[in-house]
Amino acid sequence: MGDSTSRKEAIAAAALALFAEQGYAAAGTGEIARRAGVAQDTAFYHFGSKEGILEYILAGITDDLLEAYRDELAAAADGIAAVLAMLASNRRFSAERKLESMVLLRDPPADMLSRESSIQARLEVFLPEVCGLLRVTLAQGVADASIRPLAAPAVSWILHSFTCGIVQNTFFGPPRPAETEAEIAAFLRHALMASSPHHLPITGERE
Repeated sequence: MGDSTSRKEAIAAAALALFAEQGYAAAGTGEIARRAGVAQDTAFYHFGSKEGILEYILAGITDDLLEAYRDELAAAADGIAAVLAMLASNRRFSAERKLESMVLLRDPPADMLSRESSIQARLEVFLPEVCGLLRVTLAQGVADASIRPLAAPAVSWILHSFTCGIVQNTFFGPPRPAETEAEIAAFLRHALMASSPHHLPITGERE
């Protein structure tokens, strides 16, 4: 069992390195197997296909990110602190897991959004879980008065999309100014906190 697990991890690591170097489409399963030091049949035995390897990589990063979100939610003093900590952990996590994040953002499979794609199936589970955790956090903030009343389903989606956009721009956009993290926190506080006097109303916001 240990040798089998080691081979599987070696294949995934080799694939990740090649995906990062060459792009997902260009990296072949034969080359992945050679770099991992295994037969090509062994790679297929563990993953079934190249997309199966990418799904395994995606599963690792999404499961770990959800765990980080839950840890931040449990440790935060109030709702606004939890939101800021969760979104900051996403950005920090993406930097620490740079290769996985870059590969998934830069060149996912062309058919990833098809209903038959195993990667799409995983994303259909992961994204509602992320937004669900954010909704719980927003509700906690409204309850403890650190966050103003708002339409939590819409705002959770906005927050997740906002953070994903920042992560993608960090990898592929211009260099980030040194004060970016502080300004992100200030921006979110102004948008979400109950004490912000000039926030724009959101459709469905409670009076």
